[in-house]
Amino acid sequence: MAIHDTTRRRLGPRAVLLALGLALPWAAACGESAPNCPTLDAGSDDGGGVEGEGGADADADGGADAAADADSEVAAAVCGNGALEPGEECDLTAFGGATCASLGRTPGTLACADDCRYDTAGCAACGDGRCEAGETPLTCAAECAVVDVSAATVHTCAVLADGSVRCWGAHAGHQLGGVGDVLRPVRVPGIDDATKVAAGEGHTCVLHEDGTVSCWGRSGFGECRSVAARVWPPAVVTELAGVTALAAGAHHTCAVLGDGTASCWGRSDFGNLGNGTHPARAAMPQAVTGLGGVTTIAAGAQHTCVAASGGVSCWGRNDVGQVGGNDRNWHDLPERPVTGGARAFGVGSYHGCACIMMPAWPPSAQGLYCWGNNAYGQLGVAPSPDALAPTHIAIGCPAALEGGDTFTCSLPAAPGSVLCWGGNSFGQLGDGTQLSRYTTAEVLDVADAVQLSAGASHICARLLDGTLRCWGRNVEGQVGGGTSARHLPYPVEPVGL
Repeated sequence: MAIHDTTRRRLGPRAVLLALGLALPWAAACGESAPNCPTLDAGSDDGGGVEGEGGADADADGGADAAADADSEVAAAVCGNGALEPGEECDLTAFGGATCASLGRTPGTLACADDCRYDTAGCAACGDGRCEAGETPLTCAAECAVVDVSAATVHTCAVLADGSVRCWGAHAGHQLGGVGDVLRPVRVPGIDDATKVAAGEGHTCVLHEDGTVSCWGRSGFGECRSVAARVWPPAVVTELAGVTALAAGAHHTCAVLGDGTASCWGRSDFGNLGNGTHPARAAMPQAVTGLGGVTTIAAGAQHTCVAASGGVSCWGRNDVGQVGGNDRNWHDLPERPVTGGARAFGVGSYHGCACIMMPAWPPSAQGLYCWGNNAYGQLGVAPSPDALAPTHIAIGCPAALEGGDTFTCSLPAAPGSVLCWGGNSFGQLGDGTQLSRYTTAEVLDVADAVQLSAGASHICARLLDGTLRCWGRNVEGQVGGGTSARHLPYPVEPVGL
């Protein structure tokens, strides 16, 4: 505890004795100027008079000054004793009932400074442009509402309204500059202008406000713009500008550009780049061949699909029919499994679905089509051999579709519950059970979702109020609820989101 320089001033004898609490017999009855009491020479520097002057008036004035000095110095000297005393706002952990909220700030951690004044640095202030500790999407939506979420294999990341990014789950996927596995969201340092996020198996990329992209994490295939075991801090993908959307597969990433084209980089031995080549690694983005008017993009484990002019096009690995080209050949150029307008589409690790509404088609032919692996009923029909081409599943169109390794979920076109179907060994259908089913299961307590993002065996829903709900596999903490439970078959709120 710092001591003020003024404590070095010598005090008058009475002030000293009173300050020290000494009760000498003459101290209580005597004034400094009384003739029958011990005195110091009038000319001495006792702090009670003016040097070289004597007399009762001088001594009285000096004694009053000294007493005042003594009183103030005694008060200052006890700052740090843990007792709240006059002149102090706080003392150590004593706050007299004061909190961040009572001081007009968003709830947070109120501290006490060395001078026994409030330290409000830990109190978040909604409106300062930064989502801080103690603020949530419900208490400060302008800064803390979740605006984008991406679930991956073992981790999840979200972008908040203030442009910051939170990630949770196994650090192999998000790194965070050395932070280990985390069970709850933590802030990614150095990012405050993100608009979108795309999480892969071991890497993460964000889209910045200026249309640039930066990535971090594992980069053995060039996922983060260079071939390296790990990239941190985030590396800018310098060849890209004007990006409007991102999608990350297991080991590759793709971006939609402002001119309606797409580029991809990372692993490409399955034709992941979509440009007719298949190098093992590609750290520099490569333009996908033959695409125009791309509006939406989604990536499976080793394949990618886009909604573009003329329908849905896919490329990459195709051993279970996930490209939808009616074969099992890898496609290093885009294949168009869906021709015409697709109102919604989504891909899982090894399958895809799209909602097709063509005016020229009979009503019975319109609706949901799916293709690829169906070992767990993730296509919406009883488990069956792979569907190598789009198969009509149901009439009607959801607003959005998302797929994981073995399951699919849909966002209703009208307000209502999220529906999921397929594998459910980790509770990824969110119905409170772990029973797999090809018929739809209603996710518990999620009726106002506006975005879905599925990882391998877990999924998150962004709600209308800016909060999140996640459920499914949690072995690596990817659900973010702060618990070490291995699976959560019902939605939970990631801590603070």
